[in-house]
Amino acid sequence: MADFIDINDIEFRYSGGGSNNNANFSLGGTRSVFVIGNGINNLFDNVNESQSEDGHVDFRCFYLINTSITNTLFSTTAWITNVTGGSTVEFGIRVPATDLQQITVTGTTTGGSFILTHEGTNTTAIAWDTDAAVWAQNIEDGLNGISYLEGVNVIAAPSGGNTIFNVSFGGRYDQRSHDLLVVNSNDIIPATSVSITKFTEGSPINTTAPAIATETTPPTLVGFSSPTEASPLTIGTIRPSDLVPCWIKRTTLAGVDPKPSDGFGFRIVGEPF
Repeated sequence: MADFIDINDIEFRYSGGGSNNNANFSLGGTRSVFVIGNGINNLFDNVNESQSEDGHVDFRCFYLINTSITNTLFSTTAWITNVTGGSTVEFGIRVPATDLQQITVTGTTTGGSFILTHEGTNTTAIAWDTDAAVWAQNIEDGLNGISYLEGVNVIAAPSGGNTIFNVSFGGRYDQRSHDLLVVNSNDIIPATSVSITKFTEGSPINTTAPAIATETTPPTLVGFSSPTEASPLTIGTIRPSDLVPCWIKRTTLAGVDPKPSDGFGFRIVGEPF
């Protein structure tokens, strides 16, 4: 029987570096080892009198992390709820992007095969073909043959004396940063180099949040919205040890009435298998 992910596998941790335990310094950068606790001011500080009178917009960043070593949360979505009155918040993640990598085979080839490794898992041997489109299909089949991958697309793009393959990671594992593919073995005939470069980093899953200079500095490449339970924001598949940098934008309008114990709720839901 398959194991299901447990609610305790999902953690919300501060940003601001591995040792940060101060909400006021949770302004992007790498994840902290500290989990955000319960209670007032666990992410934002109080709105002071001048901020309430003049208006104020500030930001915080935390990481959503799947700490399970075996279980995945599929089709993950998120939304926020605002307390009526006082300040309001919006939720933001890095603009979604598909991870794109390029495989370059140097020179003219006449046979053989190579094996690729994706994040520690090997493909079967990927056979050369005189038709670059067929060779691209062989690479695509090899990557999609890895048990957890799907939706990988490979397109051949001959360039001079070389052959370039553009690899995009779609399906359930879209919108995430993939480790660079590795050439595990190269038996191409005649002997030639097979190199791999990152063309576009996928996001938001497994990216590092940009550190902002002050709490009022808007983060780059982050889109903010007000997702609801009825219309949540799609995050995607969160595999074991995956992380998602999450941003909260707090807006305090000028002249807003004070709201004791003001706050917001953040919720995620997904399929356990």
